[in-house]
Amino acid sequence: KNIKKGLNYDNFKSLLSNSYVYSITTLEYHPSLIFGSYGEEKIFKKLIQKKEVNILNPRKEIKIKNNNFSSVYLTNMKIASKIIYNLKEGGGDKKITIFEIGGGLGVLAQILLSNLNCRIILCDLPQQLSIQKFYLTNIFKNKKHNFVANDQDKFNKNCDINYINCSLLHKQKFNFDAAININSFQEMQLNVVDNYIKFIF
Repeated sequence: KNIKKGLNYDNFKSLLSNSYVYSITTLEYHPSLIFGSYGEEKIFKKLIQKKEVNILNPRKEIKIKNNNFSSVYLTNMKIASKIIYNLKEGGGDKKITIFEIGGGLGVLAQILLSNLNCRIILCDLPQQLSIQKFYLTNIFKNKKHNFVANDQDKFNKNCDINYINCSLLHKQKFNFDAAININSFQEMQLNVVDNYIKFIF
């Protein structure tokens, strides 16, 4: 009864299922949803007006502004808000190329492709790339996809999304406007991270 009296009970229940949120407060005012600038917050509010897709059966247990989201999608929307804000500040609306190392399920790439004039280059383990390709080809049926799985495959700069086997990255040459890594550098050996940094710069 005290919980129902003091909080929005639906939000409270969603907090219990969200591994990214740890304190008992209404989700809209949680510290994880505090933004570095008004511009980032404005973009985030625009992003949450769009529904999360059902591909890979996400657990949409967090409710914000009458839409339900999974914790993975919500986290990536927050990250995407910062990226979109910074890229638009620096380059306007020209088409850009984003290089993402370790793209997870492909959720961040999906949000960026849906909200920016961009191409995406994903670099990951082959097993993870296959999941990303399944996810993104089901969402972006009209975009051009290219998979660089072995030495016979070639990078295609005209494709909207290139999926590159990480073991073949050193053999590739391509230009990009921004490089992103969110969660995977801390899982790698230091020399592997150094090689990625050298490739970027």
